[in-house]
Amino acid sequence: LAELEETLKGRWLEGRSPLGEFVFGKRDFGNHLEEYMRVAARDVVAKEIQQSDTAGMLLSLDNCDAPGDPLQVCLDAAMPRLLSCGGAARLLLVIPEGSREAIQEFNLEQRCGQAATIALDQENDIAVCFEATGVPLVEAARVIINDRPEQAKLASRVHTRIDVQWSDF
Repeated sequence: LAELEETLKGRWLEGRSPLGEFVFGKRDFGNHLEEYMRVAARDVVAKEIQQSDTAGMLLSLDNCDAPGDPLQVCLDAAMPRLLSCGGAARLLLVIPEGSREAIQEFNLEQRCGQAATIALDQENDIAVCFEATGVPLVEAARVIINDRPEQAKLASRVHTRIDVQWSDF
């Protein structure tokens, strides 16, 4: 909040902005106070997020045995449903550039249960992705249509591309 206050003082009360112009009687401020406050708050929060170690929070060992372990929640959400049919998955983790040391510190491969490809991002983004490979086509189709054969028959009617060799299920 102190940083937000300083931002507001610096940005708006020095006469260089619509709020400053309003305070110093140069402009009718109208109904824009809410918008200006929202912009200032968003700027302060964005700056704090950029400076925070979000990967460290996600990967922290403090949470790893808890039922709501953030890393495990992300892994579970990213796991492809079609792997129930067979096949294998490769894990890709995207973490911020500044969190490079988190890879060793938090023992990611053991916590994830497999080797992970790590990509470093210039932004402060974190992504957990799986690539499924070797999933049997017939089994995948069965799961997608929820074991309803009439949907497979309907799908065969919409095979409109002539350059594709379609499989019968």
